Amino acid sequence: MMGFGGQRENCAVFHGTSITLGVRSGVTAAQALPNLVGISKSYVPSINSGIGSNTSTQMLTRFESDCLAYGPSMVSIEAGHNDPGASINTATYSANITEMVRKAKITGARVTLWVPIYAQDGTLNSNIAPYRTVMRNLATFLSCDLFDLYDDIVALDASTQNSYYTEAPGSGQHLSAAGLAWASGKVGTGAYANSFLSA
Repeated sequence: MMGFGGQRENCAVFHGTSITLGVRSGVTAAQALPNLVGISKSYVPSINSGIGSNTSTQMLTRFESDCLAYGPSMVSIEAGHNDPGASINTATYSANITEMVRKAKITGARVTLWVPIYAQDGTLNSNIAPYRTVMRNLATFLSCDLFDLYDDIVALDASTQNSYYTEAPGSGQHLSAAGLAWASGKVGTGAYANSFLSA
């Protein structure tokens, strides 16, 4: 692995939670979004640094060892689904994301911020909503690319929305294999500012 002083050409690290990890019942590592995007955008290697239940605070703690140590040219940051339940407020969340972006940009990496996606549980979805706003605002303020699937998902009819999620009692926030393939097809289309552009 290359250290912070030199980047590996076309290496991408997807740093996030179980949403980034993607691997669940019915979803293999090959079907996870980081792998699908890595193939479509020619990121070699494409590192999946998603850990289930992680908060932005935990992600910041492991950012250098689990992300920057690979010398990526593109860094994707996905967080916000677990922060409300861990009582991490939006101010702390914003500070955590900002610090990760700062560290990544020092290395010359291009950064994509990933807006928290829709959750079928209404209360959870409502709790996540402010974190979506923060991530969108930070993308503008910090000059980052943005991957925002929220509007795409809620624009689907209810039966289609449900079919795109792996069953998760009480939440329904994890994309199924079909949903991940659909999401990867949105990359780089420009719709709703979806990105993961090549560095």
